[in-house]
Amino acid sequence: MVWFYERKGCFVRFETQPGENGRWELVVIAADGTERVERFENDIALQARQRQLEMEFRSDGWDGPHGRFT
Repeated sequence: MVWFYERKGCFVRFETQPGENGRWELVVIAADGTERVERFENDIALQARQRQLEMEFRSDGWDGPHGRFT
């Protein structure tokens, strides 16, 4: 799934995807195009991190999420 956030015409996004050995990955793409991958042992840890990121984006003035694609 993909989530987009917008602030002053710039966008950030994060994507969740299955990783190796039943793990999960969270890919975060910053407005400048830099990308980082965070890995999680299970979906519960992944979901907790997603909620944390959403709160961080909103507190930093990002509007969203805009669209959620699978």
